[in-house]
Amino acid sequence: MLKITECPTCGSDRIKRVCKSLRREWKGTPCVVPRLSFWECPACGEQLFDPAAMRKMEAHRPRNPKTEKRAPRCVLTRCPSCGSNRIRRCQRDWRGTFKGKPYFVPGVEFHKCPTCREEFFDRTAVRRIAAFSLIAGEVFSAK
Repeated sequence: MLKITECPTCGSDRIKRVCKSLRREWKGTPCVVPRLSFWECPACGEQLFDPAAMRKMEAHRPRNPKTEKRAPRCVLTRCPSCGSNRIRRCQRDWRGTFKGKPYFVPGVEFHKCPTCREEFFDRTAVRRIAAFSLIAGEVFSAK
């Protein structure tokens, strides 16, 4: 563990390790990191964070799904059916029917092989399609 005996900002020897909730603002959104352990200087207010504290702060910062790109859930490099390496990740709206009633799922991600024309859906895509079909079934059965 890092031992700091002098504040790098003001030179005070009163710097000490504290453990408390830290309130910050991240891009205009307030956030709280509970029970964070870090170094704080009572003389000038300087705060120093070790790598563990930085990881905890990162884990507690607010997320914005519109601006943060997520990693693909499933990545295929070869087609499981024909073995082609031309397989590509695609996204399109899904249209289906449930109990004879049409439903729509926007922006379903999947892999498609242009060689054999197979389409492969990961678990998340299948769950989204199933959830929308159940919602459609409930909506239509209520009418």
